[in-house]
Amino acid sequence: MTDVIDSPAGTSRRLKDLKPFQVAAKSGTAELVSLDSKEDYLLVRENETQRDHAIMIAFGPMPNPKYAVSVVIENGESGGAVAGPVAISVLKELIK
Repeated sequence: MTDVIDSPAGTSRRLKDLKPFQVAAKSGTAELVSLDSKEDYLLVRENETQRDHAIMIAFGPMPNPKYAVSVVIENGESGGAVAGPVAISVLKELIK
């Protein structure tokens, strides 16, 4: 789970520079509306209340984690981009 942030191919790799310690994490997106095409998805996103929920769970500091954080941002759209920075910020405060 550390590769979610630390790997160049990780789904939350943009968070790597936000932290001075190693974190294990899993990002996610909870879809509210199931659609068949990208065009339909773009139309649905125009309505903020139908946007996907952003999810991130994270724990650290690794390799001996002391804290775990779970963040859900309603209609946030992207776990790694939206919920991820919040989770890292909370972990930084807890570890400080």
